[in-house]
Amino acid sequence: MKQIGLFNSSGEVVAIPMEADTAGGAKAIVDFIPLSHLSTRTEMSLQGAAETSRKGVVRILLKVNLPYSGLYPSDIATGESNLKFSPNRSVGAVSAHLVLTLPKECVQDIVQQKAGSTGRDCAISHIATVLGILETVLPRGNGKCYFMNNGDGKYLAAVENGPLPVTASVEGAVPAITGHPHGAEALTTLIDRACRGYTPLADVDTVGVQAP
Repeated sequence: MKQIGLFNSSGEVVAIPMEADTAGGAKAIVDFIPLSHLSTRTEMSLQGAAETSRKGVVRILLKVNLPYSGLYPSDIATGESNLKFSPNRSVGAVSAHLVLTLPKECVQDIVQQKAGSTGRDCAISHIATVLGILETVLPRGNGKCYFMNNGDGKYLAAVENGPLPVTASVEGAVPAITGHPHGAEALTTLIDRACRGYTPLADVDTVGVQAP
């Protein structure tokens, strides 16, 4: 049984049970509430896959699918909608996916520790940095933030109250970006599995945010 850790409206971590499938993914029946006055029951799914090229490059895919629930068209004459979901307009799915590409040398440092534990931490720091920048860009878009946090961005951290995956500084002549591999145990489990030829998501695992 997989779980996905998400925040509730109070900022607390809630683990939603998910049923694992044979392809290395998971799914869960949820009450999806796109707006406070709209609700529908649907199946959310999470997929994970990994492949290794002939040159030793590992590509890891993570994908979230949410079936689209469309409303009946508004009544143009009255300007009102009956606020009900239309079976004819509830087709397809909204999905988002991430492909993480690791060069052969990065995989070697993680799996074989060719440069020792320091080299492994250095490799994880590269991964945490690019993911941290992406996580920062996605919720904020072009300057506005709708991502739930307490104003200090802590919910972008791998572990609540832990360090951000990446921090930045402009104190020197050249801007500095620092990756933080510590506090990323869940991330390294996923990376390790993919680099060793397994599906990224374990059969029994908690993905997403975890309570401290």
